[in-house]
Amino acid sequence: MNAVKDGLTVGIVDNDYCASMMIASVIQRRIPQSTILWQCDHSQTILEHVRFDSTLPDVVIVDLMLNGISGIDICRLIRNHTSDIGILCVTAYPLSSFVEPLVAAGAQSLLQKKDIVSEEFVRAIEHVSQGKSYPEHSPFLSATQSHVQMKQNNKVLQHNKIDIPSPRELEILRCYDNGMSTEEIASSMRITSDTVFSHIHHILLKVHARNRKEALSICHNLHLL
Repeated sequence: MNAVKDGLTVGIVDNDYCASMMIASVIQRRIPQSTILWQCDHSQTILEHVRFDSTLPDVVIVDLMLNGISGIDICRLIRNHTSDIGILCVTAYPLSSFVEPLVAAGAQSLLQKKDIVSEEFVRAIEHVSQGKSYPEHSPFLSATQSHVQMKQNNKVLQHNKIDIPSPRELEILRCYDNGMSTEEIASSMRITSDTVFSHIHHILLKVHARNRKEALSICHNLHLL
């Protein structure tokens, strides 16, 4: 714990107020020299903090399950803007299905939410707040490496005149990629099947794909999923 730098600053992204307060409490108890700069759950508010605040957090703790936008997309928004913030993600769900999209979205680490009371959480904060990946031999990249990769991807997108699908559209693609049916996606997102198909139509136009399978392939190749 002594290895965590003095004056550590933290941002927390979680739509569950109690969970957000618990994370803040654990951090301040385990790392007394830390400061919680902000706690929020809205993508626009997070972007305003990242773009306009005079003091950026050393690390942002992001819960992956948010209302209206995926934590993966929050990571992408942060990393696309800066390499100066480490991103540590937490989830109550199995980790395996999230690792690849989080690597592409610029995160440095992923832990089970139950582990926030463990010493591993402090070790992860120590590494991620310095822009390093955690654990050391994980597939995650450093904040600088992931920012550079994202900028390179953006150049490819511009060269091929591809528009990045919206966070909602990418979430639907991830659901298909995970084997969900259209009806299951509609039910989980509380929208109609026709709305799902409408989103897919917009995705095909944006990435110049002939069908959903090709759209998935293109988005994987561009590290959007």
